[in-house]
Amino acid sequence: MIYSRIRGGLGNQLFQYCVARSLADNLGTNLGLDVRDFNKNSPYLMGLKHFNIRADFNPPGMIKHKKNGYIKYLIDVVRRKQKFVYKEPHLNFDKNVFSLSDSSYLKGYWQTEKYFIKNKVNILRDLKIISHQNEKNKIIKVRTVSGD
Repeated sequence: MIYSRIRGGLGNQLFQYCVARSLADNLGTNLGLDVRDFNKNSPYLMGLKHFNIRADFNPPGMIKHKKNGYIKYLIDVVRRKQKFVYKEPHLNFDKNVFSLSDSSYLKGYWQTEKYFIKNKVNILRDLKIISHQNEKNKIIKVRTVSGD
Protein backbone atom coordinates (compact mmCIF):
# COMPACT_ATOMS: atom_id res chain seq x y z
CA MET A 1 0.00 0.00 0.00
CA ILE A 2 1.09 3.54 -0.77
CA TYR A 3 0.19 6.07 1.90
CA SER A 4 -0.27 9.82 1.50
CA ARG A 5 -0.81 12.56 4.04
CA ILE A 6 -3.76 14.69 2.92
CA ARG A 7 -3.99 18.27 4.13
CA GLY A 8 -4.91 21.76 3.02
CA GLY A 9 -7.76 22.91 0.84
CA LEU A 10 -9.43 20.96 -1.93
CA GLY A 11 -6.82 21.89 -4.57
CA ASN A 12 -4.00 20.57 -2.39
CA GLN A 13 -6.02 17.46 -1.54
CA LEU A 14 -6.55 16.72 -5.23
CA PHE A 15 -2.85 17.00 -6.12
CA GLN A 16 -1.89 14.84 -3.12
CA TYR A 17 -4.41 12.19 -4.11
CA CYS A 18 -3.46 12.19 -7.80
CA VAL A 19 0.28 11.67 -7.28
CA ALA A 20 -0.28 8.94 -4.67
CA ARG A 21 -2.96 7.21 -6.78
CA SER A 22 -0.68 7.24 -9.83
CA LEU A 23 2.22 5.79 -7.85
CA ALA A 24 -0.04 3.09 -6.38
CA ASP A 25 -1.39 2.25 -9.85
CA ASN A 26 2.15 2.02 -11.26
CA LEU A 27 3.10 -0.37 -8.47
CA GLY A 28 -0.14 -2.35 -8.67
CA THR A 29 -0.99 -1.73 -5.03
CA ASN A 30 -3.67 -0.08 -2.89
CA LEU A 31 -3.75 3.49 -1.65
CA GLY A 32 -4.30 4.69 1.90
CA LEU A 33 -5.00 8.33 2.68
CA ASP A 34 -4.00 9.79 6.03
CA VAL A 35 -6.76 12.30 6.71
CA ARG A 36 -6.19 12.59 10.46
CA ASP A 37 -5.44 16.32 10.12
CA PHE A 38 -9.12 16.97 9.32
CA ASN A 39 -10.86 17.41 12.63
CA LYS A 40 -12.97 20.02 14.40
CA ASN A 41 -9.92 22.31 14.68
CA SER A 42 -8.99 22.11 10.99
CA PRO A 43 -9.52 25.27 8.95
CA TYR A 44 -10.31 23.06 5.92
CA LEU A 45 -12.90 20.43 5.10
CA MET A 46 -12.06 17.00 3.76
CA GLY A 47 -13.26 17.32 0.17
CA LEU A 48 -12.06 14.07 -1.40
CA LYS A 49 -15.02 12.16 0.00
CA HIS A 50 -17.17 13.81 -2.66
CA PHE A 51 -15.25 12.12 -5.49
CA ASN A 52 -15.16 8.60 -6.89
CA ILE A 53 -11.67 7.98 -5.50
CA ARG A 54 -10.06 4.58 -5.08
CA ALA A 55 -8.48 4.76 -1.63
CA ASP A 56 -8.97 3.86 2.01
CA PHE A 57 -9.23 6.65 4.57
CA ASN A 58 -6.98 6.20 7.62
CA PRO A 59 -6.20 2.51 6.97
CA PRO A 60 -4.38 0.36 9.54
CA GLY A 61 -0.59 0.51 9.40
CA MET A 62 -0.15 4.25 8.92
CA ILE A 63 2.78 6.07 10.49
CA LYS A 64 2.46 7.44 13.98
CA HIS A 65 2.40 11.21 14.25
CA LYS A 66 5.01 12.81 16.48
CA LYS A 67 2.29 15.01 17.96
CA ASN A 68 0.39 11.91 19.13
CA GLY A 69 3.25 10.66 21.25
CA TYR A 70 6.85 11.46 20.46
CA ILE A 71 8.19 8.53 22.55
CA LYS A 72 5.98 6.01 20.71
CA TYR A 73 7.07 7.54 17.42
CA LEU A 74 10.77 7.20 18.34
CA ILE A 75 10.30 3.60 19.49
CA ASP A 76 8.77 2.72 16.11
CA VAL A 77 11.63 4.46 14.30
CA VAL A 78 14.23 2.50 16.30
CA ARG A 79 12.36 -0.78 15.76
CA ARG A 80 12.02 0.08 12.05
CA LYS A 81 8.26 -0.16 12.21
CA GLN A 82 7.76 3.26 10.68
CA LYS A 83 7.00 3.45 6.97
CA PHE A 84 9.51 5.03 4.63
CA VAL A 85 8.45 8.68 4.61
CA TYR A 86 9.24 10.57 1.44
CA LYS A 87 8.99 14.33 1.88
CA GLU A 88 8.67 16.53 -1.16
CA PRO A 89 12.16 18.10 -1.34
CA HIS A 90 11.14 21.24 -3.25
CA LEU A 91 8.21 22.70 -5.17
CA ASN A 92 9.56 21.65 -8.58
CA PHE A 93 8.83 18.31 -10.24
CA ASP A 94 10.73 15.49 -8.50
CA LYS A 95 11.28 12.45 -10.71
CA ASN A 96 12.46 10.40 -7.69
CA VAL A 97 8.82 9.84 -6.72
CA PHE A 98 8.62 7.23 -9.48
CA SER A 99 11.40 5.17 -7.86
CA LEU A 100 9.56 4.77 -4.54
CA SER A 101 8.50 1.31 -3.48
CA ASP A 102 5.36 -0.16 -1.96
CA SER A 103 4.72 0.90 1.66
CA SER A 104 6.06 4.41 1.06
CA TYR A 105 4.37 7.33 2.80
CA LEU A 106 4.21 10.62 0.87
CA LYS A 107 4.31 14.06 2.48
CA GLY A 108 4.07 17.11 0.25
CA TYR A 109 1.87 19.11 -2.06
CA TRP A 110 3.05 17.76 -5.47
CA GLN A 111 1.58 20.64 -7.48
CA THR A 112 2.28 19.63 -11.04
CA GLU A 113 0.38 17.33 -13.35
CA LYS A 114 3.69 15.77 -14.44
CA TYR A 115 3.25 13.32 -11.54
CA PHE A 116 0.03 11.86 -12.93
CA ILE A 117 -0.30 12.83 -16.60
CA LYS A 118 0.48 9.26 -17.72
CA ASN A 119 -2.42 8.04 -15.58
CA LYS A 120 -4.83 10.72 -16.84
CA VAL A 121 -7.66 8.38 -17.87
CA ASN A 122 -7.86 6.69 -14.45
CA ILE A 123 -7.46 9.97 -12.57
CA LEU A 124 -10.29 11.62 -14.50
CA ARG A 125 -12.53 8.66 -13.68
CA ASP A 126 -11.59 9.00 -10.00
CA LEU A 127 -12.41 12.70 -9.97
CA LYS A 128 -16.03 12.22 -10.96
CA ILE A 129 -18.19 13.94 -8.34
CA ILE A 130 -20.44 11.45 -6.56
CA SER A 131 -22.04 13.58 -3.82
CA HIS A 132 -25.59 14.66 -4.36
CA GLN A 133 -26.51 18.32 -4.47
CA ASN A 134 -28.49 19.82 -1.64
CA GLU A 135 -31.46 22.12 -2.33
CA LYS A 136 -29.44 25.33 -1.90
CA ASN A 137 -26.87 24.16 -4.48
CA LYS A 138 -29.63 23.17 -6.92
CA ILE A 139 -31.19 26.66 -6.68
CA ILE A 140 -27.82 28.34 -7.26
CA LYS A 141 -27.18 26.07 -10.25
CA VAL A 142 -30.57 26.91 -11.81
CA ARG A 143 -30.02 30.65 -11.29
CA THR A 144 -26.51 30.49 -12.74
CA VAL A 145 -27.59 28.56 -15.83
CA SER A 146 -30.66 30.72 -16.43
CA GLY A 147 -28.80 33.99 -15.83
CA ASP A 148 -31.02 35.25 -12.97
